[in-house]
Amino acid sequence: MLRERSMFGNKLGDPARHGGVVAWVRTTTLLVALSVAMGLGATGVTAQRALPAMAQADGSEIRSVADRVAVGLQNGGIVVYDGPSRKPVFGWTESLGAPVSDVLLARDEVWWLVEGRDELRVMRKGWPRPAIIDLSKAGLTRPALRLSGWRGGVFVHGDTDVILVDGTTRRAKPLEKVLPTNVAMLARQGMLLTNWDGVRGILLVARRYGKLREGRNPREIADLTMFTAWSVDRKGTWRKHGAYVSNLVRQQAAAGPRVRIDLNGRQIEQDYGWGPVHNIAVTDEGFVALGYDHLKIVPFTDGNWLPDTLETGAIPQYAESLSTSAGNAWWSDGRQLFCAGIEDGSTDVYVPNDTGEPVRGVAADGDGAWVLLDHGVRRLVPWREERNGYAGFTRFSLGDGDAVDTEDQARLAEIADSVSALDAKGLDSYSFMRRIYGAAGIQIPTRTEAMAETRPGKRIYGEVRYGDLLVGPSTASVYIGNGVTLRAQNGTVVRGQMRLEANTRIVRYQETVAADVAFARVPPNTSATDFTAPYIPDAWTARNPLLSYTQPQRRAWRAPEVGVGRPKLSLGHSQYVRINPGGPNDRPTRPEHFQLLDVAKGYFGLPYQWGGNGPGANQSGGIDCSGFVHQVFRRLGISIPRQSQLIGQAAVGEVVTDELRFGDVLVFRSPGHVAIYVGNGRTVETTRASPRGGPGYSSVYRRSQAVVRRFLPS
Repeated sequence: MLRERSMFGNKLGDPARHGGVVAWVRTTTLLVALSVAMGLGATGVTAQRALPAMAQADGSEIRSVADRVAVGLQNGGIVVYDGPSRKPVFGWTESLGAPVSDVLLARDEVWWLVEGRDELRVMRKGWPRPAIIDLSKAGLTRPALRLSGWRGGVFVHGDTDVILVDGTTRRAKPLEKVLPTNVAMLARQGMLLTNWDGVRGILLVARRYGKLREGRNPREIADLTMFTAWSVDRKGTWRKHGAYVSNLVRQQAAAGPRVRIDLNGRQIEQDYGWGPVHNIAVTDEGFVALGYDHLKIVPFTDGNWLPDTLETGAIPQYAESLSTSAGNAWWSDGRQLFCAGIEDGSTDVYVPNDTGEPVRGVAADGDGAWVLLDHGVRRLVPWREERNGYAGFTRFSLGDGDAVDTEDQARLAEIADSVSALDAKGLDSYSFMRRIYGAAGIQIPTRTEAMAETRPGKRIYGEVRYGDLLVGPSTASVYIGNGVTLRAQNGTVVRGQMRLEANTRIVRYQETVAADVAFARVPPNTSATDFTAPYIPDAWTARNPLLSYTQPQRRAWRAPEVGVGRPKLSLGHSQYVRINPGGPNDRPTRPEHFQLLDVAKGYFGLPYQWGGNGPGANQSGGIDCSGFVHQVFRRLGISIPRQSQLIGQAAVGEVVTDELRFGDVLVFRSPGHVAIYVGNGRTVETTRASPRGGPGYSSVYRRSQAVVRRFLPS
């Protein structure tokens, strides 16, 4: 097998020869310095000078850790970028004739596999070339398929076996050397998924369990997998967290060890199975997985894993590009991006404005995601809309539809609901749009070419809203919410998922927020049948001060989103909540304010846990963002919903659109999150920013739009 060698003939993957990699690096560095001094050029670092810019990287895989982004190239090379500056830090771009198949990234070190090669490459910042480990000689009997990090080393997975390569010596170790005997035995019977955050590790073994019974959806996976989890701390103390069975992996027969499962005294034995697990992400508190039509959340709680199944609006179909961070799950179907809130499943869809460029991968972090396209990487931040939209993407939301706030939108909605094939007979899509908008009293240009112009309409790049007109080279349609458009085709009416053909323009000819909505606490002309269920306080809300002034809301009415600290023009208006640090309403002034702060601080130090409500609610005592807000107000005697998006639309409290005050609650749709404002630009909220996460202080300026609610009396 051909191998890269140093000028002395050393195999870079063999640290025992000629002093190993360290000696090779020292020698090469000396020669480079001498050649530069002699004016001969820096041979060996030319590739680093030629590292592609992030926007031009031709990548196949992408990963991010902290402020570093690694892109595995189509030619087998690697580039590591600094996230804030978007500039290359180090890399190696010589062609190996095949794409990178997997990447593992530390801050200044990167490991990667190249498709079709039984070699593991590793490179550190400052090295001119990577070191190479021959995996066939290291003990891996099958082709290398996947990498996962573990306590300073790297698990290299084949389809039937796995080895651990030590991060210091670059030598392979059998599982029995790094795992307890009982864990190693089970780990050899299935696939490993790991997470190591420097303090605590999670090791998840996925073993073949059996088949689902008949009657399932034929598009779902029939294979059942048993997931068994352990955690280990920095001292090496292991703890088992139980097991969970689900149909999340498409198991394939392979020549690995027999699977033996003892379940409550019942012996189950299966042939070894292997399958792709890129639809599963392990975190420090559990795992997230994409099923066929849902998002599966499985937190590790001793004795009861408390799994939760969330409907996401979009059908994930076991997508193999899952990346999670900051309460969101990101994935792609190759044509568009999806971002679902891990707490409530609310889903935003991002459609590339340039429809000819497929999405190859996504790497999420605390603020958004790095998106690998056919050529180059883009930075997408859900709360930051740019001149070209969201990094060249247009966004719409799935779930409960889009708000219909204005008379324009109400008329369009009435027409869209009642239109039939007769209305489209004999009309092309452009003429049909003129009829639809004309019936709603909205005049659009008569010339087809003028429909896409910005006058009298407004060109939209970021977030599409109900009633927006989509004008493409071959068709025109109107957006009617929930990712659906209405158009005429072949003399009939078609309602279908929104797609942007090449050179499509989105134009807004109608108002999206009524002038009176911003200050109307309750919609006008309500009737008894419009009210939500009556609010009945329980024992601990008997003294709820809100009962004296809370008014009911209409079922169909949704509290509007507003800009936070500044106008948010994509919302179609300039209303925003002002932040006034040091102002009279920006500090605690009432007993309830001081009590809120004391109660909130009492939760500081708790770990983050999906669905957690704090001590006494479950065994771990963890808490999530909406559980934290819910419990804080509960302790104040105020009953609000448990889920974040329901807090934003609650039948109690006020809708805030003017000035942010101490104790106001901010509900963010993307990501699905909720926080309490406590003055001076700060919030108290539960996040996953630290290795353990949990309640603490944060900044209100990190997000740009929210539904703002006031549950404390003014």
